[in-house]
Amino acid sequence: MNTLQSAPLIRAEDLQPRLHDADLCILEIGNDEDDYHQGHLPGAHFVPTMSLLQPDLSQSLQPAQLSALLQRFGIQPETTVVTVANDYLAAAGWVCWLLTLAGHTRTGMLDGGKSYWRGQGLPLTTEPAPQPPPSNYAVQSADAAMRASQQDVQAALADNTATIIDVRTVEEYNGQVYLIAPPEGEERAGHIPGCVHIHYEDLHNPDGTLKPNHELEDLLAAAGVSLQDRIIPYCAVGARSGHVCFILSKLLGAARVQNYDGSWNDWSRSAANPVAT
Repeated sequence: MNTLQSAPLIRAEDLQPRLHDADLCILEIGNDEDDYHQGHLPGAHFVPTMSLLQPDLSQSLQPAQLSALLQRFGIQPETTVVTVANDYLAAAGWVCWLLTLAGHTRTGMLDGGKSYWRGQGLPLTTEPAPQPPPSNYAVQSADAAMRASQQDVQAALADNTATIIDVRTVEEYNGQVYLIAPPEGEERAGHIPGCVHIHYEDLHNPDGTLKPNHELEDLLAAAGVSLQDRIIPYCAVGARSGHVCFILSKLLGAARVQNYDGSWNDWSRSAANPVAT
């Protein structure tokens, strides 16, 4: 598995011949479990996106919760984990960010997700993946340097020490949508003042694969984002921004990237926080 161990972005043609490697775990992440059952990569396990969130839509980031995720699929420290986006393109990078947060660095995302894999005519199966025995993987702590809190964002705004990137849709950014629907009642929609807006899908080609690094760097530079600066992406619940964090840090080598994993779900609920539209 040497060709996959240290690769944050896994090409379909590199993964196909390694599908049955003993030290490989493939996780398909998304909202559409029916699509998983209708055809998935051989050996892939399905992870519902909502299973990674708490009832209040905060992320499950405590060491015990991260350990449970790794143990459930029999993942060991030497296991290479490849994440595959199901119906939600950002899911793969998000889970890679989660695993890296937990200290598991042998992880990469399948470029283009299952949609691209399917479009290339590569093998899918309806056979359930064998359930491995649970591992005893124990996450000691989550890497706090990979995260930004609401207080961190407030401080960065006050002293201008970070570039804050809103990676949501333009409708969310403009305040037309709150999380997933138009705002109602006291829901506060809009964006963090002074942030840069880059929709995460703009980092991808139409077929779902990532744009080449030089195109990504040009896109970021055009928006005023320097990879040498401290960068804090956010979205609605920290998933899309986790995906972007993984791309910025592992593919583009950004010096300091922190996911505001509380994101708009956290920021908008404090009446003291400013909101722009």
